[in-house]
Amino acid sequence: AIEAERAYAGFSVPKKIMAALFQSVTPRTAGFDTVSQSLLSLPSVAFVIFLMFVGGAPGSTAGGVKTTTIFMAFASAFKGHEDDGSISFNGGVLAASSVVRAFSVLAKAVFIIGMAFVGMLLAEGDALGFVDLLFETVSAFGTVGLSRGITAQLGVAAKLILIATMFVGRVGLFAMALSRSLNRVERFAEYPRENLLLG
Repeated sequence: AIEAERAYAGFSVPKKIMAALFQSVTPRTAGFDTVSQSLLSLPSVAFVIFLMFVGGAPGSTAGGVKTTTIFMAFASAFKGHEDDGSISFNGGVLAASSVVRAFSVLAKAVFIIGMAFVGMLLAEGDALGFVDLLFETVSAFGTVGLSRGITAQLGVAAKLILIATMFVGRVGLFAMALSRSLNRVERFAEYPRENLLLG
């Protein structure tokens, strides 16, 4: 709808619908485009960045933080917690450990993208646009393969940052989300608990 009279202006209505459907799928990890990403308006670019960040379903080859992680975050934010930290949803209960893991993945993803994006700004911020660099960074994190046409213009430092971001986005994020067994206290003992004031 946003691009009907912009990037898709020269298309017939069926082609506009197909282009929009394809554009909704390709940010999940496909990396193909039927319309150049550089032609999209800023609202569409923001939506594509969000889709690249989310990625696909768990168990798939898609990148991103995965759809279930986003679902858990939204359910936690808008549904509310039970006393034990779990979430009641649609006749079932989402375990508290899953909620914590979802927020852990999100926090690490935002940190990784943030650090990579700052690095990209330091390396190429004077020569290239803010939106283009953010798009490139999130695309690398989600191992999507989409670009707004600036990849060839990047210097060596920026390309190395993107390579590292792709590697961490594909391998490191979920490796970091795994439970750690080191430095755990034995079951017969536990650390003192504290409730922090939030909000």
